[in-house]
Amino acid sequence: MRCEPMTAEDLDSLPPCPAGTDLWLFDGEPVERWNGAVFHSPGHAGAVAAISALLGRWCHGRDEYQAFGYGCPYRLAANPDTLLSFDVSVVRRAHDGGPIEYPTFVDGVPVLGVEVIELDEDPDLLQRMVGAALRCGVGTVWL
Repeated sequence: MRCEPMTAEDLDSLPPCPAGTDLWLFDGEPVERWNGAVFHSPGHAGAVAAISALLGRWCHGRDEYQAFGYGCPYRLAANPDTLLSFDVSVVRRAHDGGPIEYPTFVDGVPVLGVEVIELDEDPDLLQRMVGAALRCGVGTVWL
């Protein structure tokens, strides 16, 4: 049993998860997010692609924002760490408007996180994700 909270760096150093499994951190506690179908459904994939394209086009004309597609991880809080990913997200760029460079995860909160609900999604885990995102300062979460 682990006594210390896990950090985002600890999570990133773990071996890859089996297909169909993602790991999130809630206040230093790793939680598996399992997709029983192994792959996402075509409906999920199409919705993510369409929303990513729309938000990407919206951000393209605005130097202040950058959009990210499927699975971009964010460390929303540190000590203990909360690390979540969204299907689509929008983050505010650095003040100089330059490109954003992130090693493995974004250290900060997006202004928008979008989660497309899959057919076999765990509603309790979704509720936990939305609650954590809002508590950590994500401006808006769309489901």
